[in-house]
Amino acid sequence: MSGFYNIIFKTLFLATVPLTTTFTANNQNVESNRLLSVSQISVSESYAEAEIPQEGRYDVMLDSVAGPLTYYNQGDSRWGNYLWGGKDPLSIYGCGPTIMAMLITSLTGNQVLPADAANWAASNRCWAPEDGSYHCLIQHASSAFGIEAVPIRDYSVNGIQQALNSNRLVIALVGRGHFTQRGHFLIITRMTEEGKVRIADPNSYENTSMDWDPEIILKELNRRASNGGPLWAIDLPDSSR
Repeated sequence: MSGFYNIIFKTLFLATVPLTTTFTANNQNVESNRLLSVSQISVSESYAEAEIPQEGRYDVMLDSVAGPLTYYNQGDSRWGNYLWGGKDPLSIYGCGPTIMAMLITSLTGNQVLPADAANWAASNRCWAPEDGSYHCLIQHASSAFGIEAVPIRDYSVNGIQQALNSNRLVIALVGRGHFTQRGHFLIITRMTEEGKVRIADPNSYENTSMDWDPEIILKELNRRASNGGPLWAIDLPDSSR
């Protein structure tokens, strides 16, 4: 797979109009009455390459401007049915916690599962019941877990490229279009030599495996976003680099 690192281990870490973001997963059979706990998820490791997903699990590292990025999928069988706030399945409502878990894990080295990030969000007023994440999740969770989210005000290819050229990952909050019918968070991980971008889509490994015209993402940005959105540059604070 072009632009991807080989699978190196099985990770286990565990959307909004206009103030929240939800995403309904495609073809997900949700057991809405099943509440999983983080402790119920078993830990295992493997270095063998496999089709993605294997047994409903996504175990892969992505190439990014900030180094290897642990990819989580909100529908992963290990936590997709986990009920955020005891109510909302991550497979449907969990794009926000899932991208934050990717970023925190990859940038800080501390393992954080999507369910962990969801529990933090529920306890810190960043969860909107039956509606996903409040947009404040990005800056509040970043601050709480030792990373930095800086709003990008230049909603252009140049604005995204400048952030990526500074080795900063970019969170994009998009609305209805190629990625969602409502609202959805995704991570822009790098730019190709052809001027396309690669992304980490927490709901679609297929989207994650494709090159995207950045103009598509820019056209579909949720321009009504709050709390610094719809674009944030993500990195460790200057003192942590």
